This record gives sequence, C-alpha cells and structure tokens, in this order.
Amino acid sequence: MADKAIGDLPAAGALYDDSLLVVEQQSEARSIRGSLVKQYVGDAAQPYIDEAAKQVEAAKEQVTAAKDEADRAKTEADAAAESAKDAADVALHPPIIKDGSDHWWIWSTEANDYVESDKDAGVSVQVGKTTTGEPGSAASVKNSGTNTDPVLDFTIPQGVKGDAATIKVGTVATGSPGTMASVTNGGTSTDAVLNFTIPRGAKGDQGEQGEPGPKGEQGQQGPQGIQGQKGETGATGPSGPPGIQGPQGEPGPAGESGVTTPASGWFTLAGDAEGNLWAYYNDADESPQFETDEDGNIYYITPDAA
Repeated sequence: MADKAIGDLPAAGALYDDSLLVVEQQSEARSIRGSLVKQYVGDAAQPYIDEAAKQVEAAKEQVTAAKDEADRAKTEADAAAESAKDAADVALHPPIIKDGSDHWWIWSTEANDYVESDKDAGVSVQVGKTTTGEPGSAASVKNSGTNTDPVLDFTIPQGVKGDAATIKVGTVATGSPGTMASVTNGGTSTDAVLNFTIPRGAKGDQGEQGEPGPKGEQGQQGPQGIQGQKGETGATGPSGPPGIQGPQGEPGPAGESGVTTPASGWFTLAGDAEGNLWAYYNDADESPQFETDEDGNIYYITPDAA
C-alpha cells in the first residue's frame, strides 16, 4: 500500500475492539487497536457524564422540594378555607335564647345546630364588624364590647386564589365491543388534555322483516338486445291421435304401382285398396310428420316449423 495515499483507501464503517489503526508517536509510525481508542474516548467523556448525572439528581431534588412546597401550600389553603367556612357559619348564626332556658344557645359547626352554653342569658351579645382577612391568615373573633354586653367583631380570611386551569379534548378512539370506556389526561393537572376511548356497541339482533313497500312505476322499456344464435332443431314430438275416419269413397280403377324409392330429402305418398295413406321416404332421412284437423284434413309439418 506504499503507492496509495490514505485518502484513496476505503472508509471504515465502524470501530471494533480489534480494529487496527496507524498513528504517529514520537516521530515513528505505530499501530493502535480500536479498544484503546474507545477507552481513551470513554475516559475523556466520563467527567462530563458524572457532571450531567449530578445535575439530574439536583433537578430531581428541586422537583421533590417544589412538590412538597405545593402540597404544604394546599394543606394550609384547605385549613384556611375550612376555618373561614366555620367562622362564616358562626357569623350567620348569632346566639339565641330559647323559651324556658336561662342560658344562651350558640351555633355549633360540629353539630350543625344550636347547643346550649353555660353563659347566663342575662348577657346581651351583638355582632359588630365583619372584616375580610388576608388569604392564608387565621379566622378570628374579637369582643369590642364588655363582658356583660359583648360586641363580636369577626375577621374572615379571603380564600387563596387558585391557578386557572384549561381543559381540552384530545383524541377520541373507538374501543372493542365489551371493553370499558376510559378517559385519560394527556396534559397536566392545570392544562388537561382529555383522551376518550369509547367501546363500539355490540351488533344487535336482526330485526323483523318489514312490510313490502308500494310497487314502483314501471320503467321505460330498454332497447332490444342483439338477436341470439338460432338453436338446434329439437327432437320430433310424438304423433297425435288419428282423426275420425271419414266415409270410404268408391274405389277407383286400379292403376299401376307408381311407388319408387325417393331421393334423399324427398318422400312419396300412396294409398292402398283399403283406403290407407302411406308415406315412402329414403331410409337415410327422418320420417315425415303429419297432423290432421277436426275436418279430416291432413297437413304436412315441415322440418323448419317443427
């Protein structure tokens, strides 16, 4: 290969462990194996791989911390909302005095009803101001009056504003008959993309046949088709029964027999002394056919007419 340049050699398609490469080292041409090149590349890339792994772990920790913070905020918001609900419930149900009782009846959020307290009914209780507190703060009730004539001022925290959410319809797929319908969220909890799977209904039983509809109008007659080829002549049918024999005529004078053997395709008629009519034809032909009518007339049936 001394007479070829490196650029003239075919390019390698892959690098294997036993691949042999030529390099220059210390002004000398030396050979190395593909395994050494792979080892060098792996050692050089390892610090970057380790740094990427650290960044991935750090990102995971940040995600976990963010989720924990979101869960804590939701718990506090739920607690604040419950406190606000209880405070509003109490504010809408001021203490009352029931007939026959010497004590005040106060509203209980647990019993969802008025319960008798140990406070003497001689005390006058009034509802003062109702203030809206900051979101997430605790609800409070303060007495701006006296112990005997209290004036209760309520502070009810405003609910925490939630994130605006969007809902979109994604895909709608047809499931197999008999499977369960399902809805999956292909988006996020705040930007939902709902994908529906609706099973195909099973094939129903065939219904009863309906009554026939009214007969439609007859369509226009189509053009006459091409005349077909003439079929073969059918077999000769059986001879009909002989007609009623007429009265025998007077015998004529006997002549010489004129019966001869007809040529092919011809036949000869001749009568005998007893009044019978005979047809003579060539043995190679079919026998001629005749028919009679009610008047005793004899008709010859031509082959085409048969």
